[in-house]
Amino acid sequence: MMIKKGNVIICVLMLFVFKAPAQKSEKKLYKLILLNGDTIYSDKAAFSSNPYFLPLKAGSDTIWKRVIAPHEIAFNSKNYTNAIKLIKGEINKYPWYLYNYQQMAFCYSKTQQYDSACFFLLQGLSLNKSDVAAVLSDPNLQQLFTTPAFLKIEKKLVEFEQLTHPDKPGYLNYTLYKVLQSDQYIRQLHFNYSQEYGAKSVKIDSILKCMALIDSLNLITVKQLIKTYGYPTDLMLTEYSRNTIFLVLLHSPLSVQKQYLPDIKKLAKSNKIKKAHYAYMWDRIKVMEGKKQKFGTQVKYNDLKNCDELCPIVSMKKVNMYRKKYGMESLEQYLAHYQMCK
Repeated sequence: MMIKKGNVIICVLMLFVFKAPAQKSEKKLYKLILLNGDTIYSDKAAFSSNPYFLPLKAGSDTIWKRVIAPHEIAFNSKNYTNAIKLIKGEINKYPWYLYNYQQMAFCYSKTQQYDSACFFLLQGLSLNKSDVAAVLSDPNLQQLFTTPAFLKIEKKLVEFEQLTHPDKPGYLNYTLYKVLQSDQYIRQLHFNYSQEYGAKSVKIDSILKCMALIDSLNLITVKQLIKTYGYPTDLMLTEYSRNTIFLVLLHSPLSVQKQYLPDIKKLAKSNKIKKAHYAYMWDRIKVMEGKKQKFGTQVKYNDLKNCDELCPIVSMKKVNMYRKKYGMESLEQYLAHYQMCK
């Protein structure tokens, strides 16, 4: 089997689509966020010359020491045994990052451990199915592709590659899987940076702008899926994909939320999607309109007190009755997940 698709493009966060044209500044910011601290250079000159790091004063020793990666140094110095140990640690930290799996496959190939090489290659591509063609054109892995070990996984890789075609079974779930990855990754990054640098840090502003760009791209994908398949019911989706469309719409502009609320209400009422989806969307719309919520799903962060506050509710006496009707835990149990203001 030989599938060619140009060179491999390496980045921490791989979006499934990039259809919407963005301003140059937004694209630059987007790449800066993706590269910052995760795409690593073992050569200081190469790192410092990257234009996307210039706003971070990339030439400083402090920044350089923070992002230098021991596994890259071991890999580039051809110390493959040590690189294998170090890259395993990187995979544990960034399990979605395909390049680490490619490096692992290459290192195992160089030490003639072809079964292990194929194991990690298969594992990485199972999380990044749209990149099968690109990986199979990687010249560094051509030796591996001629081994009996690779023939054992070749059929599975063909199945992965087919999932990225709209006319093939599994395309809907796979597309939503990639969307969910990007949606949750940027929000986890926002949470981590808020904890480390504070909610008012300049870094947070950059991440929020990147988040807005990612949300707009994901919304384009979701709208196209709804246009093609209708609003997907739970029976059409895997467990992992069922919340994806709802989350993307929840993170969308108010006009979009109001557009799809009738569909969500209809499907929730007939138990074709989770009833809680309607409750969350109803509350989000009301809060964004400056009104009181009904189900107590919306919590806001108080910058001055450094804690979370519940947005105003129509009736505290009836809120748990409403939540129970829509299959949700009690308000007290729900708020236990937050750091509520005393």
